[in-house]
Amino acid sequence: MGNVFELNKKRIFSLDDARDLLPVIRRVTDEANLKVKGLLSLLDAVRERDTEKAKELETKINKHVEEWQTKIEKLGAEGKGLWLVDFDCGTGYYCWKFPEDRLEHYHSYTEGFQARVRTTEIHNPAPGVPLDH
Repeated sequence: MGNVFELNKKRIFSLDDARDLLPVIRRVTDEANLKVKGLLSLLDAVRERDTEKAKELETKINKHVEEWQTKIEKLGAEGKGLWLVDFDCGTGYYCWKFPEDRLEHYHSYTEGFQARVRTTEIHNPAPGVPLDH
């Protein structure tokens, strides 16, 4: 029997908890990415000659991205940008970007994706305990 994940609850994740949830996050993200990629191909094909159809496709794309973000939030993580997921660890975020295979990055609350470091470069204390950089 698989893991049970509580829905609709903001969570503080240990690195192990976040990594346990990653297969679900990957599946949800992969499904959304495939839908959006297909719609983007259609959008590229019609953009110049059918502005009404282009607007309709853009609306569908935005809807799929919003649905993805909602699903990520229901799992307790945060969708930040397109296919970027942050897991709150109490002192910052474990950070994953599709299509990475593993959850191996961290950044503080005040820094973003560009400042992330590998989790092997930080200590992994209990949630809420400050990390030493």
